[in-house]
Amino acid sequence: MGHSLCGLILKGPYHSSQAQAYDLHGVALGFDLTLFPINSAYTIYWQHHERVMGLLNGPVVDCAIFPRERVLAVLMARITAIENPLFAILLTDYFGGQGQQWAQVYQGELCVDPAIARINAALDYLGVRPAVGQDAFDAIGLGLYRRQPTYLDVYAERCEALGL
Repeated sequence: MGHSLCGLILKGPYHSSQAQAYDLHGVALGFDLTLFPINSAYTIYWQHHERVMGLLNGPVVDCAIFPRERVLAVLMARITAIENPLFAILLTDYFGGQGQQWAQVYQGELCVDPAIARINAALDYLGVRPAVGQDAFDAIGLGLYRRQPTYLDVYAERCEALGL
């Protein structure tokens, strides 16, 4: 079975009414972390809608659909009411045990450590301490989320309608 997940993982509290305003549906993961599934169309749409252009700093990721748009940091700041919230961007693409994963951790718009490129390293930075015999990915249950939620499908249509 495949595993394809793209999302933001926020460290700390957020205001659910603000998150809902941006169609961010939080999934509590433990360790004071929340997963917000997103995709590239979601990011492009909100970049256009909020008129927040540009990319976050940090190393270039070898994946064309890895979201790095500045609007992600802006949205995280808005839903937390914190100027520079701590969050990670992650993406997985696995099928039949083969595939790749990517991750970067940000404090606001600043990449906290360009050497962090994998999900477990990002989760470690965010404070996940797995039990013996587990890795951080398993400790927060990311293996349970194998594909993107269908509510994100509308963003491809919205982008197409806007000519994006």
